[in-house]
Amino acid sequence: MAITTTAEYDQAARERARDVGAPTPRMASGAATLVHVHREVKMGETPKPTTTQLIWFDAATGSLMCRVAGQTRFPAYALDRNHGSALGVMIRDEDRVVFADREAFKATRRLVDRNAKQSGDGRFSRTLAVAASLPVSTRFPVLTDLLSARLWLPAGLDTNSFDAWAHALAFSGAPASEQMDRALAMVSDGWSNPRLVKAARSEFWSLRSAEYAGLSAACSAYGAVEQITDWWAATCAADEGLRERNVLDGTVSRVLPQSYCGGADREMVALVSSPFRLKVGRAARFLWNGDGADVTVAGLEVSGSDLAVTFELPTSRRGSSGARMHSALDAGTPMFVTSKPFDGVGAATPGGRKWAAKADEGWAGAMRDVPVDVALAGAK
Repeated sequence: MAITTTAEYDQAARERARDVGAPTPRMASGAATLVHVHREVKMGETPKPTTTQLIWFDAATGSLMCRVAGQTRFPAYALDRNHGSALGVMIRDEDRVVFADREAFKATRRLVDRNAKQSGDGRFSRTLAVAASLPVSTRFPVLTDLLSARLWLPAGLDTNSFDAWAHALAFSGAPASEQMDRALAMVSDGWSNPRLVKAARSEFWSLRSAEYAGLSAACSAYGAVEQITDWWAATCAADEGLRERNVLDGTVSRVLPQSYCGGADREMVALVSSPFRLKVGRAARFLWNGDGADVTVAGLEVSGSDLAVTFELPTSRRGSSGARMHSALDAGTPMFVTSKPFDGVGAATPGGRKWAAKADEGWAGAMRDVPVDVALAGAK
């Protein structure tokens, strides 16, 4: 039976993984590979060592557990600002905090919110609120999210359960922290998307901005979140491992050239697959073999059951993306088109004290996940 929806595609991919008996590759790129961005080190200053904290639910005790500095294990509910290994200190010291699954992340947020109300310091609660809005995070990664982006979990298993992933990856039987170490090694290995470091830097600044309570800091933080969200959507759209899936919902469309004659052409008429989301006058991007070039949708014409699109093409100047695109068209390379992604990821958007409240200013309640336009409109 023909697959016509992304849900059917996902189910078929997971059934193939079940037949194989192990998770199978989902994304072709390394977009779900973890990187770490350190804070700036001033001249003469010694950088602080980076450590990784692990947080998970212990099924035996029913407690949220934390491992710090590679060895110490203790209940996470004991963490507060009076402990040297407190959650707040972890966040402030810019170390990586890794969560087994979304359940552990949400439970940690509840603990941090409670401590914030008691202490009157809401910066760590605001930081995790911003992290919760990110599609992917390198600072507060959720292992089930990263594994789900990279791999197809066999059908019948819960993608939101770290225990299910550990079973599928043959990690079961080892201590929980060791299972997380092995999963963390998997999502930290592989080719890294060239823009991944820039996205991580945007995340770094968004979380730094969230430490401050002012409106300007909130705008900076959620501005960076929007940049990262756009980057992630564009990365998934361009990923060759997701190409057939993206064609099904129109995120990407196949391009079948009809009037292309060579590199001198500045326009080309092509038939495109349906659904087709782009509108006339909008910038778009041709995709092929991991490469891309920007074009413009110049016209649309329906002919029977076919949709013909006129594209304005870039020049074939030597060494340019346009030259590579024309070479690919000359060679008959399969071509696809998607909307042109926003390329603003990586801009520094720090929230400073000049326009924002101090980082340790009084607690005003947990930040809720609301769109920035609603917040600016005065949502309380």
